[in-house]
Amino acid sequence: MTAWWQTAKTTSLAGVAPLVGLERRGRSWGPCVACGASKRSRRDRRPPVSIRRDGVLWYCWCCRAGGSVLDLVSYRLTGRSWSPGADGVRDWFDSRGVLPSLPSPPPRTLERPPRSELDALWGSSSRSAKNWPPPIRRFLEQRDDIDQHGLSMWDPEALERIGVVRCLPDPRCHRWPSWWPRHWASVWRLAVRCYEVDGRAATIHARAVRPVSTGRTRWPGGYDAARVFMAGPTGRAFLRGENVPMSAGIWVLEGLTDLVAASLVVHHQEIPAVLLGGAAGSFRALSSVRWPAEVLRGDVPVIARTDDDDTGDEYARQICRAVQPLGIRVLRAPWETNHG
Repeated sequence: MTAWWQTAKTTSLAGVAPLVGLERRGRSWGPCVACGASKRSRRDRRPPVSIRRDGVLWYCWCCRAGGSVLDLVSYRLTGRSWSPGADGVRDWFDSRGVLPSLPSPPPRTLERPPRSELDALWGSSSRSAKNWPPPIRRFLEQRDDIDQHGLSMWDPEALERIGVVRCLPDPRCHRWPSWWPRHWASVWRLAVRCYEVDGRAATIHARAVRPVSTGRTRWPGGYDAARVFMAGPTGRAFLRGENVPMSAGIWVLEGLTDLVAASLVVHHQEIPAVLLGGAAGSFRALSSVRWPAEVLRGDVPVIARTDDDDTGDEYARQICRAVQPLGIRVLRAPWETNHG
């Protein structure tokens, strides 16, 4: 049975905005339901609210409030973003019956690298850290992500045991697929495997171990990287619905190196936590994870451990928006460092 809020989310923002007091001028709307601003600034007199072209999300350029049509109505009624317990929001939609709906977009299948080529590349990658080349060792030795725990990122035995990260094969010896050019492999060489929300292998993600000016991470060229999670064996087992230790929570982290750092801490301190790493385009997929009963009951929290900066804050909001409609409790506890 479809929840009422899922039906409400199909309502056109452009159809609801006038009903909560917004007027349109050009492509913009105002005044903002969250802050009351009627223009963007003294120089920019356009109304402050923008609605994305697909009609799904809105954003205020003054106070940075935004969200779905549920948030728009909730700000008008309660002054806060929407949550399952927001007063009056459901009644507001119920009282108006059928509202203008968004057109249903055709489903799009996300394209991933060919599984056989992905398995061949991952299978040829080295899990044995003591055999990794000097650039990876220097890269990890120079990072201080977990110094405060009395640990080092360069811990060959632990890196091999946690099974999260591997070194891509020697560029001179491996037959590289077209989606991972050979010249990438000498720079973006520290890699993790990424999984669909049901635990199926989807793609890989790699981190540069030398200074670069063209981006510190790489995804396979020409394929989709959205809606996947970086994970080690425990994280993958969790996504597949298997029973794993999780009493310390489901940690959702930002990026490859934070995932590796947190995995080392969890390993050494024997913390019963599940770790999932994400990037831009990952976190909304949390709404499709098969959450165990302990999480749905609130016994086990989801902890947003994204970086303590603007990007990390936005990722934390995406995590909340993805799981709160399911009644899942989310805590915010930024990971200790922000080195990227």
